[in-house]
This record gives sequence, structure tokens and C-alpha cells, in this order.
Amino acid sequence: HWSGQFAGAAGFAVFSVPTDHFAQLLSVPDPENLGVGRDVPHGDPWKGSFPGKSLHLAQAWRVENPQLWTQYVAARDAVRSQLEQVKRRGVSVPTLRTELHPKTRAMPRDETVDASINELFLLHGTKPEALVSVLTNGPSDKFSDGLFGQGVYMAENACKTDQYTTKDSAYGGALRELHGHLYAHGVQHPQMPVYYLILCRVVMGVPVSTRDGQTDAAGASIWSMPDRELSTIGGTSTFYHSLVAEAGQGAQYTLHRHREFLQYHQNRIYPAYVLAYHRLIDQGGGRAAAV
Repeated sequence: HWSGQFAGAAGFAVFSVPTDHFAQLLSVPDPENLGVGRDVPHGDPWKGSFPGKSLHLAQAWRVENPQLWTQYVAARDAVRSQLEQVKRRGVSVPTLRTELHPKTRAMPRDETVDASINELFLLHGTKPEALVSVLTNGPSDKFSDGLFGQGVYMAENACKTDQYTTKDSAYGGALRELHGHLYAHGVQHPQMPVYYLILCRVVMGVPVSTRDGQTDAAGASIWSMPDRELSTIGGTSTFYHSLVAEAGQGAQYTLHRHREFLQYHQNRIYPAYVLAYHRLIDQGGGRAAAV
């Protein structure tokens, strides 16, 4: 369903799409946790737990990057082949389900994913200054060094990814290149604070789950090379394809509110859509302030 238009010097092109396909992706079950997290900057009026917060989708774009898509398809085929091999060795492959699953039903019919290899849609938060690079090169595992190593961090809940975004306040300035891509062909910048998420296609393959970031449910190490490469799938020489960091209460959990999904091979991720949204705080009387 791509337009097939030339991607240009940047290697990608974006095309405005109806927001009603994606509005549900920004609904969160726990709005009281919006703005709560160690990565929310101090002094930000959004920071802290208080009522009346919401995320409102302003604009959505489909991303067409032929080179990244070719790499992604090749990586997807390689994971599919590896899954067939490990299944022949008697390995059971769990099926991943996320909070985004029911919310993606309104998306275009052509946007199907392959559940047999745990291909998912996941959200990735980024700063506007980095967005052109991400759309050109894909989300990079080289720039992250979080609680679970050097991978690309993604989530099923916009409440989580919102912590890693920063505002784009007005058209032009230092973001002129980004705006030249997004706000063209009749799409206008809202001239008020807007934030960006990327809706990614991700091949999770055979995931390993962890609570503490170091061991799996059986107590074995999840790492072959700490923070860089996951351990091998039991009884095979194939590395786990991805990591699911579980959330829960208690000292054994590193995360307490939201699961995180990590991929340590960026060619298994394709940035499919850009979502621009507003952070709103209800001021009563039907009025909301954007911050």
C-alpha cells in the first residue's frame, strides 16, 4: 500500500494518514502515571502524579524508507528460518500479546503482522532532534545504555514512551529539517507544544523474559555478552531474539509499572509511523492546557 514515490536525499518519505486509525494507541489505562518516571525532567509542569492529564493525537504519518524496509524483511525472514530450526529441536515458542494488540485493529488492513514469529507493533519515544536520524537510519541500539543494556527500548503503553519525549514548540528554528519533512503538502505545524512517538514493526522471535535484568524465570543468566547479546535458546546455539522486561511489585522486579520490550539488532525494527501528540492538562470548565 506504499505510494512508491522517490524517497529523496534523506532516504525516506512521510505521508499524512488519518488519525482515527491511531488515536487509541495513545489511550492509557493509568493516566495518573503520565509524567511519572525517573526520565521526566525536573521542573517540567508535566512531572508528577496529579489528575486531569491526557495524550491527544494531533497528526500521523506513514514512513516509507525502501532501504530500511529491505533490511527489515531480510531480518524477518532470517528469524522465521531460525524459529523453524529451534522448533525442530523441541523448543516451544510462546506467543506474545501486548496492550497495543486490540488498539491496532483500527489500523489499515494492509498493516498485518506475523504472529507466528512474534512480529508486533510497539511504541518508541524519541526527541524531535533525533527523529530525522531515526527515520533515515532506523532506531539505533548504539545510543542506548539503560537498565537492560544497549538495545532499542520500546513499550506497549504510551504512558511509558511519553517519558522519553521532549517538546517541539514551534515551526522552524533548529528543527527546520524535520519540519520540512513532516509539515508539508498541506499539513500545518500546530504552533503549540507537540511530541513525537514512533510506531514500530518489531520482530521479537523467541523472547527471553526477565524480572531483574540479569536472570530468566529459571534463574539462568539472560546474557551471552552482558548488555549486548542475549543468551542462547535452551539446547540450541541460536541466541534469543529479544528481551521482555516484566513489571511487578517486589524487590525481584526492576520495573514496577510497565513492561519494556528490547531489541538488540536494529534491522529487526522498522519505523512504520510517526505520531505527533499533545500533552493536555484539564483545567476544568471544558478547558485544557497544552504543556
